[in-house]
Amino acid sequence: MRVVSGQIVRGVLSAAGIAFLLGLAAWMAALGFGKLGEMRQLERVPRTSVAAVTGGEVNLAGVAQPKERTLHAPDTKTETLYYRYHVERRERDSDGNDRWRTVTDRVEKVPFRLVDETGHITVVPGGSVSIEATLDHRREEGDRRYSEYRIDPGDGVFLFGVAAGGSGSYEVRFDRPGHFTPIISEHGETRARSGMALGSLAATWGALAFATGAILLLCLLLRIHQTALFLALVSTTAFVGLIYWGWSAAHMELRAATERHEGAAQRAQSEMAASFKRHDIVWDGDWETLGSLNDPQYAGLPVGERERLSRIRLDLARGAERTRTTWTRVPERIVAWRTASKPPASIPVPERDRPALAALDADFEATALPRTEAFLAQAGGLLVAGLFSWFGFRRIRVKRLIENIPTSLSGGVAYGLTELKGEVISAPATEPLISPLAESECAFFHYIVEEKRGSGKNRRWVTIEEKKQGQRFLVRDREGDFPIQPEGAEVISTARMTKRHSHRRYSEYRIDIGARLYALGRAVVDPETGSSLYLAGGEEPFILSNLGERELMLRKAFGGFTQLSAAFLALLAVALAAIGAAGSFSGLAYLLAAMTGPAFLVSALGVLMYNDLVFLRHRVAATWSNIGVSLQKRADLLPNLQELLSGYLDHERDLQRELAELRAAAEGARGMSRQQAAGFIEREHSLVERVGLLVERHPELKGSELMQQFHSTLVWLENEIALMRDGFNNAVERYNTRCGQFPELLLARLFRFYPADLFRARAEVHAVPQIRPTQPDIQRDAVGP
Repeated sequence: MRVVSGQIVRGVLSAAGIAFLLGLAAWMAALGFGKLGEMRQLERVPRTSVAAVTGGEVNLAGVAQPKERTLHAPDTKTETLYYRYHVERRERDSDGNDRWRTVTDRVEKVPFRLVDETGHITVVPGGSVSIEATLDHRREEGDRRYSEYRIDPGDGVFLFGVAAGGSGSYEVRFDRPGHFTPIISEHGETRARSGMALGSLAATWGALAFATGAILLLCLLLRIHQTALFLALVSTTAFVGLIYWGWSAAHMELRAATERHEGAAQRAQSEMAASFKRHDIVWDGDWETLGSLNDPQYAGLPVGERERLSRIRLDLARGAERTRTTWTRVPERIVAWRTASKPPASIPVPERDRPALAALDADFEATALPRTEAFLAQAGGLLVAGLFSWFGFRRIRVKRLIENIPTSLSGGVAYGLTELKGEVISAPATEPLISPLAESECAFFHYIVEEKRGSGKNRRWVTIEEKKQGQRFLVRDREGDFPIQPEGAEVISTARMTKRHSHRRYSEYRIDIGARLYALGRAVVDPETGSSLYLAGGEEPFILSNLGERELMLRKAFGGFTQLSAAFLALLAVALAAIGAAGSFSGLAYLLAAMTGPAFLVSALGVLMYNDLVFLRHRVAATWSNIGVSLQKRADLLPNLQELLSGYLDHERDLQRELAELRAAAEGARGMSRQQAAGFIEREHSLVERVGLLVERHPELKGSELMQQFHSTLVWLENEIALMRDGFNNAVERYNTRCGQFPELLLARLFRFYPADLFRARAEVHAVPQIRPTQPDIQRDAVGP
């Protein structure tokens, strides 16, 4: 009941976590979308002069000057138009580190005039305007630090707001509706747009990161461990999200661009008509018929008014061209076609005014991330992606081994990588270990004593004693027992215990006698018997766990999925940084970035399948290499056999001739092909049987201790090859099966993974004679590399 309740609680917490992460993803997506819109708004509104302000959204730059009153900065008493006064107090934490804590953060501002070469306009910095000022003053006194950020009279500023009022009496405000982001900044328009772009890309990446986290929790909740399914979910989410983002951005671009241009055209037309009316000039409102303002019909316009109206038309023409470019991009062009949206008409500019038009846009810089920041983001993203991909694929490889290696019963274990399940029992004539903390009978324990040292943030647990101890034990299934040597194994156990006493912590985990066990390791020839196998560590993973196979796969998979997710998000950061560096924030750019998902999916699955094929091919080669080593050891014994039996072969001419031929055939036994090795073993097996008959006919040869030792070694090596043959053939069958499956078949043909031949030599396991060899080097080497 308690287990079920725990599962319900974990399920509820996981579901709540998924909902929370999805909520954060939606919020970040909306934030990023808003930042993109703000940047586009500022791009669409060309910089104008104070004299050419016609109402609506305005992009202005000039010098700040007092209007009616000024402020005095609190610390320096400087006359200013805006200040942010920041007071901090130095504090020392328990680790002895200093940090500054804010005591006062006060902001004051007053209306001021913005002056450029054409005139001045009143600026009312109210509403939600964001004011960015440089640090003008900082001093420290005692444990206090005083800072002032100011806009003083004479400082250059850029602003983006709404011009409210009528002709000749406009003021810039920031509390009115419109397509603008309220900004007053000393840092300039280019930096403001770069900051918006960076915020948009960061929020987009954050939305994808939170969505990926939700998918991770979903896989954990639903106990999904299939790598292909997880990668498909992650990449599809990113792909669909960025596709939707790009498509929505295109809709937003077209709608906002149209609304902004229509409003600007209407205001410019009204301003022109009002000015012409004041000077008794007739105009039908058609920009095509306006002509040049230097034409004779406009002679009644004052010079200053003519220049102002010319600038209004040039600004409208600039805005129209920036808006029209939106219709030339993809997918905006497709969206416009589906919605029957038409680009605005170009505003005709007289030939003599075109140089002035080109000069106004000469200093315009497209929005882009600073090169240094973009390069660091891309380089760092590639490095992180590479590292986490490597770690993630390592974990997934182990998980796939657990998934792909079939469970063997103790009676059917073959040489090589093996998976076993059963109950832990003590080896014969072996007393179980007693764990130090739980004092329970076990076959392995890992005991750790830690002490808490340091203070504050540096306070941590330090290991002062650690002990690992294990001994050979048996795993019992329905077919019998199988020996395991736990040395060097990765032990994953829920049999844990922790105790605390004062500032010390005692913990242990163990493999209990009687517990259920999952084992994955390498079955090799047991040197204690010479005719059987036992499980030990090797090149492949060696895992012992009391978790079930599925639980173990989930644990390995979740760790691998987390690291692959980090690698995928790093690649997304690289793609988004590339967008920022190129200054391309169109829907097409996001559509191209969306291809990161499918590309990662295909690449990751390709790497996983390729690694599987490489592992299986290496496993075939390694098991055949072991057979080759054993063949060479058998071949090395033939000269000894010939010398030992030379005195008994005078009347066995045929046997002597066959032994000589076999010895000649044994040259380079390790390099034999499958067919050559099978033939060698057949001839050698037949010869050994004939030698056995010879020994039976000659009591003095049969009683020779050297002959018995020699015979024991031959039997031992024959048993080794018989066991290795089964392991090799098992590896070949699994390798050939994967090479013939789709889609691995494509990789196998592309990278030339050719099917391997089975080893069909006749070899049987025999009981080893009681007199064991006295040549330890021979016996030790028989285990194989």
